[in-house]
Formats: sequence, structure tokens, C-alpha cells
Amino acid sequence: MAKHRPNSLYAEIPKSLTSYEDGFQKVTYANLANATNGLAHYIYHTLGPGENFQTLAYIGMNDIRYNALILAAIMITTNPALPMVPGIVDACGLRMIHTPSLEDLLEKTYDHFPYHKTFAQARAEPLAVLHTSGTTSLPKPIIWTHDFAAS
Repeated sequence: MAKHRPNSLYAEIPKSLTSYEDGFQKVTYANLANATNGLAHYIYHTLGPGENFQTLAYIGMNDIRYNALILAAIMITTNPALPMVPGIVDACGLRMIHTPSLEDLLEKTYDHFPYHKTFAQARAEPLAVLHTSGTTSLPKPIIWTHDFAAS
């Protein structure tokens, strides 16, 4: 969409965290693509490329950064799954990074981050891992492929 209809509306997000009275900010597909490119560059240069379906956790505000992060993770071959245990960061010595603010991602212009696979090449590859709630036992991973998400 960003390539063929960049000015089409992707989303409208509240300008305020606590009220709709301040109105909404329009986000186009071009804005989303730019934010995605910004996050892809940021993660790639901060953590390097993902290999062997590594996990990338995101804990943050419920805004389009999550959507942009999923797309950026696909481009750098990283899995955007959440950690199963809150203490996993400390227990495993994981690296933690802070993503740019939503304002920075929407206002700054980023270079295009190349993604070299076609859909046919990525079709059967993992896109994301969701986890069951674990109410009856330990949480179980549910692996979504690109093909599943596209259908």
C-alpha cells in the first residue's frame, strides 16, 4: 500500500492518552512505512540482524509502533514474540533497547530498509509467535507463518 497508495489512510490515533477530545492524528501508509523503515534501521544497527528465528520482545504503548515493529522485524528476520516470563531479561542476560518515540517515527524521514524476499520465498517462514494464556498449563507457542497472516 505504501508504494502504490502512500497517502491512503492507515489509521487515526488519539492525540491524547486520556481523552478523545483532543482529536486524532491521521497516519498514512507512507507514515507507517517510514516508521517501519526507521525501526528496522534502529534495530538492525543496535542489535544486528536476526538469525535462526530469534525472539524480539516489545513492551510499550498500544500504538502503531507495535505494527511497525512487526513489519520491521520481518525485514530484519527477527521474531517479534513476547517473553513468557517477566524475569527472563535478568535471568538470561538479554539486551534491552528503547525504541524511538512515536513522534520521532512519524515526523523524521528514514531511508528505505530493503527486504529481499518475495512472498513466495517467505510464505512458509514464521512471521510471529503468539502464546496461549497458560491457564491450564504452561503457555504454548502458536507459530504464524506469512501465509497464515496473508489469508
